[in-house]
Amino acid sequence: GTINVAIPNGPTIPVAIQQYSPGLTAPLSYGTNTWRWIIKNDTKLTDKNTLTSRYIIYDSANPGAPTGNPLNRVGQNNRDQSLTFNDTHVFSAITLNEARLTYTRRAINFPENFPQYFSISGFNSVGNTSYPQHRTDNGYEYTDNFSFIRGRHTFKAGFNLYHVSLYSFFPANMRGSVTYTSLANFLQIG
Repeated sequence: GTINVAIPNGPTIPVAIQQYSPGLTAPLSYGTNTWRWIIKNDTKLTDKNTLTSRYIIYDSANPGAPTGNPLNRVGQNNRDQSLTFNDTHVFSAITLNEARLTYTRRAINFPENFPQYFSISGFNSVGNTSYPQHRTDNGYEYTDNFSFIRGRHTFKAGFNLYHVSLYSFFPANMRGSVTYTSLANFLQIG
């Protein structure tokens, strides 16, 4: 359809109203790419000492869920990593110690696949004001548990230390936004 816009001190003009949707003429394309690798090693160092190590990496690339307007997709790229060493030491038939050291890293990136935020009152808006953005957190963990058997009872004590370091970039409206209160205002300026 059309909308009639009266230009102040000028003519009234008909403007076509169109909502672009690629889904009207063809299927919306959408695909993600995800993969995960695990490497594990168990080593018997001595008759009383065992060392286990494990590395996990997980990657995911998501271009964003399809919408009627392809410029409004929110994509996300993730990379999660974890490296763990676990040492089990048997002191005697009744005492055991288990120590574990873990490093984790998560990196999330939301790419800038948007134009600058632009809206006209009464129409769909396009774009976003807060992209690109990303976060990276690093986790460091140390756990130590000591077990002791006495008769029919088992006693276990230990501690856990955990530290997280986070870096986050969130550009709230860093690029600004353009908003028109009406189509007539947009046509006067544009």
